Amino acid sequence: VQQRAARIFSVRRGEEGRPVAVQAEPVTWRRDSTSIVFMHIAKCGGTSFNERLVSLAAPRAAPCSCRFDPRPFYHNGHRLVQVNACRCSRYTHGEEKLFWAPITAALPRTSDIDLNQWAFLQRQWLVSPETTGWLGGVHSPVRVLQQYVIIAAKLTSKKSLADGIHYVTMLREPTSRFLSEFYESYDGWEADPRFGTWPRLEHGCSTLLNSSMRKIAVDGIDNVKKAQYDLLFDSWLNCPVNQAANRQTRALSFQPTLTMQRRSGARCRALVRI
Repeated sequence: VQQRAARIFSVRRGEEGRPVAVQAEPVTWRRDSTSIVFMHIAKCGGTSFNERLVSLAAPRAAPCSCRFDPRPFYHNGHRLVQVNACRCSRYTHGEEKLFWAPITAALPRTSDIDLNQWAFLQRQWLVSPETTGWLGGVHSPVRVLQQYVIIAAKLTSKKSLADGIHYVTMLREPTSRFLSEFYESYDGWEADPRFGTWPRLEHGCSTLLNSSMRKIAVDGIDNVKKAQYDLLFDSWLNCPVNQAANRQTRALSFQPTLTMQRRSGARCRALVRI
């Protein structure tokens, strides 16, 4: 885990033939407090990168254990993320203990908060879709993901957990990533409430199409011929609410409007107070 530079998972080269890498300070690994939070940006190789992460050997921690479905779902020619398929425990069996902050005693009983769901930071050193699920929605931006991690840290009395959080992500050449998303999702994840992704869209790009073309867009590349799906490209490219445009920048930027305060319900209002 401790590295002086990020690993290079691509053969692409930077300017003047230099390898593309991000310099980083060495990390002193502490089993009780160090955490890696993986932000999975769509169409950036995150599913493959997570396989590297769960193969890391954290000092004094048990190896990550995974139970992948032998018959995974595929979409657009690639395997989909298997949510909660892995567990990267901080402690071996029998060592785990949960420590809750005094603030948890003040939570209203009507808030319907299950503290067990917020113990992921105490239990696991890797936070990712495969280990802890899609926190804040599928491909949520860092602003939303960070709020879930911060709340999990505040709910525990182990204050050191808030000091050892390291965020990591994978980026991709923007044009290639943009074109790849066209075949992955015409509307993006923000337009489908099933994904719970912020910022929410009331209407996606497919609503601007006629009925026959809309059906192709909604059915997706898996259910039509590529030549048929390609007919949608010009409309998608000019869609005013196209979420694929500049996705990487938006995913990494600070957007103060993307907070849990926009969510409804007693449970979320209680978490906002935390």
